[in-house]
Amino acid sequence: MENKLESKNNMEEERYTEKFKKIGLPSVVILGISALTGAGIYSLLGHATEIAGPAVIISLLIGALFAFIVSSFYSELVSIKPLNGGGFIFIKEAYGQKGLYLGWLTWLANMAYGALVAHTTASFVVILFGIDPIFIQPLAIVFILLMAGINIGGSKFLSRVQIPLTFALLISLIISSIYLFINPDPSISWSLDYFFANGIINIIPAAAILFVVFIGFEDICTIANETENPRKNIPRAYYIILFIATVVYLIVLISLYYSTNVSQIIQSEIAILDAVSQNFIVYFIVLLGAIFSLLATLGVSLMAQSRNLVGLSINDFVDRKYAKIDEDSNAPVRAIKLSAFITILILLSGQVEFYASITIISYMCVVTGLALTVFKNRKTKEYDEDTFKVPLHPYSTIFGIVLCGLLIITIEMMVIFVPIIWLLIGLIVYLFFSSKRRIYGTIFLVTAFLFTLTEISIGFIIIAIGIVIYLVSIADRYSSIIALSGIKFVSIIVLSFLIYFLSYYGQVISPVVGIAFLFSEMVVKVFSIFIIASLITIVFDIIPLREIVYYLVKWIKREEVAIDVGKIEIVELNKNEKLIIFILNLVIGIVQILSSIFAFSLYILIALDYISIQQIIIFNLVMNEFASEFLIMISLILFGTSTLISGLIKIFIDFETKKLRI
Repeated sequence: MENKLESKNNMEEERYTEKFKKIGLPSVVILGISALTGAGIYSLLGHATEIAGPAVIISLLIGALFAFIVSSFYSELVSIKPLNGGGFIFIKEAYGQKGLYLGWLTWLANMAYGALVAHTTASFVVILFGIDPIFIQPLAIVFILLMAGINIGGSKFLSRVQIPLTFALLISLIISSIYLFINPDPSISWSLDYFFANGIINIIPAAAILFVVFIGFEDICTIANETENPRKNIPRAYYIILFIATVVYLIVLISLYYSTNVSQIIQSEIAILDAVSQNFIVYFIVLLGAIFSLLATLGVSLMAQSRNLVGLSINDFVDRKYAKIDEDSNAPVRAIKLSAFITILILLSGQVEFYASITIISYMCVVTGLALTVFKNRKTKEYDEDTFKVPLHPYSTIFGIVLCGLLIITIEMMVIFVPIIWLLIGLIVYLFFSSKRRIYGTIFLVTAFLFTLTEISIGFIIIAIGIVIYLVSIADRYSSIIALSGIKFVSIIVLSFLIYFLSYYGQVISPVVGIAFLFSEMVVKVFSIFIIASLITIVFDIIPLREIVYYLVKWIKREEVAIDVGKIEIVELNKNEKLIIFILNLVIGIVQILSSIFAFSLYILIALDYISIQQIIIFNLVMNEFASEFLIMISLILFGTSTLISGLIKIFIDFETKKLRI
């Protein structure tokens, strides 16, 4: 069975591959350089210098060496069988479907990194033009949408856009280095004591930090099947990309430590910018280059995200429609749109830096998996003469695995905890959602996950909405109505219980004069009326009004029974009776919609702190502010969602029935 599935997936991969326009080696190199020249080189130097001092230059070389080893893993696997999607696809080829969970993790990591890059780009634009920082998030969203739009044009179009952006970055770094070299700090004395002031042992943890500046080059692996002669060009591109990046980074670091005191670098958030701040022209060029660089990185990040999703889609982890290639642009448009949407959600969660920090743990897991895949392939596959092979295998491969382990040890426990939770969410999505509905579950679970660490109530509310929509989506119309009625009934009981104790044993305050009194004396009473009305509507959800009228007609007016054969009785209602049923059903639907609007309004007032529920005493249990508001807000959102959907369905069926003249 598994072999049949694998064969089917391979056929799908080949079919999708044929639709892509191929790009050459120069375009691949441009995409790779623009992918790895992201926020790291600007933001990480201070922290790395604090650990290793000027010896951070050696840390950079160690990071570069590790990057070359990692690139050789990708190169060997691409050389055996070029596949789109990313490193996890090769792991899946070797170890089966469980490799897709690494793809799930990689997808999140790339989206989180994309959100961080968009946020950093917007921050630089705010600095450059002196804009109010309140516009950082809107600008970041604009940049995500802009680069998503460029991605929709296809990888070939993206590579053309990246050319000026990448060259702008390289030129800005070269200009800044020249400026720093001709403006040295005379107080700096280059000696071994100065160079190794923080000790040799600290070079390794600093290397773990600076290795991040090389992350991104592997993104070109996600478009292996969109590359001309990938078995040759991908390995070549990796070495060219890493050589250029290492040389440029070394020049930047040496010039920085040649002209700037170590203490200044440590205290600086963006060391390169601060080092050239005395010259406005150079400062402007470097800042502009950084913005162009980050935009280029964002573009490639979105490309990688979408190809990750395509890989998951082809292998049935999510709905296959996300692997569909647009005929006009030759790009996976749906995958790009969904990835951009979740990237924006991460941005809005307020936890951009935190989620981006899991990129390193995701990367280490994939690299370890790739190294193990290389070991397995060497034992189970026959290599052609022209197949690229990892140099100095198995020593270099073992070194890569060990270094991954050392880097993981340096990561904070909370950062490791988040990917574990994310993998569990992936397991839930994969096991409990059908392929076609998997992506809807993904969106709700992901959204809840992203917001829970920021605001736990928001996360649980999103999960509650997701549960309601999921229950409705898996059932037929009548079952959906019954499911909504059940949710509505439970939320009404809980709300009634809470409102009763809130009225008599609760404490409500508000920063606005009169709001607390109005809430206690009027709002609660009005809402109680809506709750009672909604409770009555549940009866008509279970037993439709039309059925009640049919029963009464058959019982009271037997002469209006049109057909009476045995147990079969069909009633033909007159025009007035139909009109009354239509109006009553319309009123029932409108009452439910008004109830939902009222519930959502109360939720907004509590969420915005216009109403603060200090405590609720239930029997002898005293619930604090957080618990009280949390329970009421969850109940309000469940009640509001279920009554809104139920009311809309009621009105839709009412008009549909009238149209059919039943």
